Amino acid sequence: MPITGPGPLDPSLWLSALPVTVEIRGLSMEPFLSEGDRVEVVLAAREGLQPGDLVVFRRGDETVVHRYLKGLPERFLEKGDGQTCGNWHPWPAQMGRVTAIRRGKLRSPLDSPPAAAALRRAARRHLWRHRVGRIALGLPGDLPRRILLRLCGWFLPP
Repeated sequence: MPITGPGPLDPSLWLSALPVTVEIRGLSMEPFLSEGDRVEVVLAAREGLQPGDLVVFRRGDETVVHRYLKGLPERFLEKGDGQTCGNWHPWPAQMGRVTAIRRGKLRSPLDSPPAAAALRRAARRHLWRHRVGRIALGLPGDLPRRILLRLCGWFLPP
C-alpha cells in the first residue's frame, strides 16, 4: 500500500526512533488500513520484528506498508491484507514499523499486549492464506483455483 509522507519518501531520509506520521494511499491493506488513514512509523531493526507487525519499506519506486509474516537471513515475506499471496523481498537497508494508527481523532496504538496478540493472530491467518494462495496458483484451470480460494476465504477471513 503506497504511502505519502514528509518530504521525499526514501525512508533513510525520515525514519528515526521518533514517530513520523504518514498517510496511507491505496487499498492493499483493506480492511485493516483504509486509504486516508494515518500511521505512526519508527525505524525498525529486522531482529526486532515480530510476525504480524506492519512494516514500511521501499519496493521499487514506492514506499509500502504491509504486514510482515516471516523473515529469513537474506529475505522477508510481506503481504497486504487485501492480497491473496505475499511476496519475498531482500532485506532493505532501512525499514520502519507502524506503532499506531490514526483515523480522524482516534489513535490506536499497536504496542499494547492485546494489540500485539491480535497482530500475531492476523499473521498466522495471513501466512496460511499465502500458502493456500500459492497452491491455488499452481492448480490447472480457473475453476479449481476459484473454489480453493473461496474455501480459503470462508475458513481464513482477512
